[in-house]
Amino acid sequence: MVSAGNWLAARTLIPLVIPPLYIAIVSLAERKWGPSWSGRLTAIPTQTTTVILLVALADGNGPAAIVSGGAILGVISLSTFAIVYGLVSNRAGWLPSVAIAVAAFLLSALLMVFVHGPDWVDAIVAFGIVLGVAYGLRRIRSPLHEGRRARIGLPVRMGLATALVLFVALSVPLFGAVAVGTLGVFPIITAPMTVLNHRESGPGASRRYLEGLEWGLIAGIVFFFVLATLLASHGPALAFLVGIPLLVATLSACFVLPHRFLSEPRHREVPAEPEI
Repeated sequence: MVSAGNWLAARTLIPLVIPPLYIAIVSLAERKWGPSWSGRLTAIPTQTTTVILLVALADGNGPAAIVSGGAILGVISLSTFAIVYGLVSNRAGWLPSVAIAVAAFLLSALLMVFVHGPDWVDAIVAFGIVLGVAYGLRRIRSPLHEGRRARIGLPVRMGLATALVLFVALSVPLFGAVAVGTLGVFPIITAPMTVLNHRESGPGASRRYLEGLEWGLIAGIVFFFVLATLLASHGPALAFLVGIPLLVATLSACFVLPHRFLSEPRHREVPAEPEI
């Protein structure tokens, strides 16, 4: 256990380092490989793992295991964000799209806190929902621009992500362990990257990004389930020793699956009308 002062300092300082660095890596990867690949990189559970570790240090392995189970529910809520944004963005701009999608995430997270089962049941449900959302996103015909530059620079992206992480990091002690895990998957990095893809290249690019995210979330489900199963009984050392290799292996499978199946739409994107 650590003191309350050290706990608060860790919760404050860690978000100042991890999110801006991570969003810089994801943004650079997107420039090189495109939104589908950056979406899968965004799914690496960096922020949620940080929360789980800090809960283990402050409150013990039992609460940390419950937080990990809550993170599985958070994957369902994040998938809700993805499909709602994909649907709304075809009829509205990025601002109403992200506002409605975040509201859908929060409503889903609230529902998940009160309606959930054992971790293995939640994992199976989450897996089915992720695959369903990935398929649904591929079926959406979305306008796509090509070759437009982002209107928001990388430092602004990093600052926005840091501010959002700090907000969640300072708020989660007010909630229970399940809610902490669910809110730990809040689209802190996903929302800015989705909006930036939308602004830069149209809703078709944001759809591709979110589809890539869904594939990456499969690895997150596996990782969170391992932590939820092993943390309380065997401690963090064994849990992460088993969970991290499975996370890497599952995420690698999402990267090496046939490129046409993962990244290319089954239909031509609808060209966006030129701006006046």
